Amino acid sequence: MTNHGLTREDPYFWLHEKDNPEVLAYLVANNEHVRASLAHLEPLRSTLYAEFISRIEQNDLSVPARSGPFWYYQRTVEGLDYPIACRRPPDRSARLHRISTTTVRQSRSCSMRISLLKATTTSPLGP
Repeated sequence: MTNHGLTREDPYFWLHEKDNPEVLAYLVANNEHVRASLAHLEPLRSTLYAEFISRIEQNDLSVPARSGPFWYYQRTVEGLDYPIACRRPPDRSARLHRISTTTVRQSRSCSMRISLLKATTTSPLGP
């Protein structure tokens, strides 16, 4: 590979060919090797995972952050892998709006925007 007049050799460049059967066979063999090498740690992994899950609040709401006419927040629900991004109008009696989790997964900017808003806005109870 040559960039900016410098020639480099990348012995793993062939792994970029995702449809190549040799690449797939190599990856499967490598995954099996790692599983076999780490099999003795499975009880520890299971114990640690159970402890992590026990310390995480499964049903939780983030602090709402205002952007434009809506309040944005995230909520987590037990059993789901991803938080649910939500928004609601300032009127508490109005209906809540759910932002599609697919949209959040496809666009990190949505969740990053919510995180930035949380860090830069005041309490919803204030002015």
